Amino acid sequence: MKWINLALLCLPFWASAISLNTFKDTVKQKASSAATAVQSGYQAVKEKIVPNAVANRIPSVKNAPFIDGEMACNGHTQLCDRRYDQVAYPFAHNGSAQSVSPVSNQDLSFKKLLEIGVRATKLPIHYQKDFGDGKGEIPMACHGATRRQINDPNYVQMVEETLNKGIDSIFGAHLTGFVGSLKSGAQKVASGVGSTIGKVQGAFTNRYGTGKQEAKHAFKPCAIDWKAQKFVDICKELKAFLDNHPHEVFTLKLEENIPVDQLGKIIEETGLSDYALQFPGSWPTLRQMIESNKRLVIFSQKRSSAYPWLNPTSMLISTPYSFQTIEQLSFATNPQHIPPNYLFEVQHFITRGLAGNREYARRANSKAVLTARLKALAQGSKHIPNFVEVDFIEKPNMEVFDVVDHLNGVGKYAGKPLVDFGF
Repeated sequence: MKWINLALLCLPFWASAISLNTFKDTVKQKASSAATAVQSGYQAVKEKIVPNAVANRIPSVKNAPFIDGEMACNGHTQLCDRRYDQVAYPFAHNGSAQSVSPVSNQDLSFKKLLEIGVRATKLPIHYQKDFGDGKGEIPMACHGATRRQINDPNYVQMVEETLNKGIDSIFGAHLTGFVGSLKSGAQKVASGVGSTIGKVQGAFTNRYGTGKQEAKHAFKPCAIDWKAQKFVDICKELKAFLDNHPHEVFTLKLEENIPVDQLGKIIEETGLSDYALQFPGSWPTLRQMIESNKRLVIFSQKRSSAYPWLNPTSMLISTPYSFQTIEQLSFATNPQHIPPNYLFEVQHFITRGLAGNREYARRANSKAVLTARLKALAQGSKHIPNFVEVDFIEKPNMEVFDVVDHLNGVGKYAGKPLVDFGF
């Protein structure tokens, strides 16, 4: 504030003209006006960086534990006495894969996803050797690949689609060596290979070898996702959120490509396991979960006797996910049989290439498309879709959250759920 510095320099001259009290009042008034201007400027910048719909959503999520004297669970009093499997949750597909990565499925950080109301996510976990600190293999949350995947024709086809989009412009300087190796390998195997998929497969083999052929380079599963985060840091962020939001229930689905005990150890050492619920035979209500402070449900692909709160992903009944068009997605409403205590995961996103697609997400996540599909699935399965899993979840205009409220029959849809299950 330049005028304050100038005023201080001129103070001796002003003292003869005005009293000290008058001067103090003037300074306070000017400072207040300046502070208001700074705050207005900050708000303007914030609105440019954070979409208005997101910015407006954040305060509503940091809800009071009680509404009109009643406990609120995940923001709504009506949800407290419903079992965990009777509630719908906004689910961010690959919640750690952010927009700064060429393989992103979300635009917002994991922390921001929590703030806007995401209450479930999937995290692929890989080992990454020497990831920045030279301490050997570190469990990372990243949209990466396994050795098995790079030998899978379907995965290789997705790589090929990404290559065709102009991999140099997508990946920039981050992966010059990686891209060069792939192109070099593709050129070396081009002779006599009929399909482009064969060329890409040859490029992977040239760089990473096979089970019988020695690799030229150390395999790095997270190479194409440079926004990869240490799994331990994700656990710390989630624990901090649960610490500060004692009436929120969260679900974490792990897609682990490392020993499950290693994951369990990290979850335990960060203190996140204090919140973890071991499936007790039938699901408790949200109120019971909150009162017992077991508000985190973790699903993993493998079981561990040392960490019994790692519940099996086999308890999730999932829709298919390999959709290429909005039309395919919209008509994918085949009824699912959901046994008691199982949960219904609706995978609602377009899979083209290695990353999510924002334009497809805007259309797929629209209220009209999402409501129609969820209603058909709910009626056909006679079960509420528990996890509404989407890419770029805030697009368009936070409509996914509105649809989830409609599924639950809360907020402006109180007493008018999308499909009435008698909850």
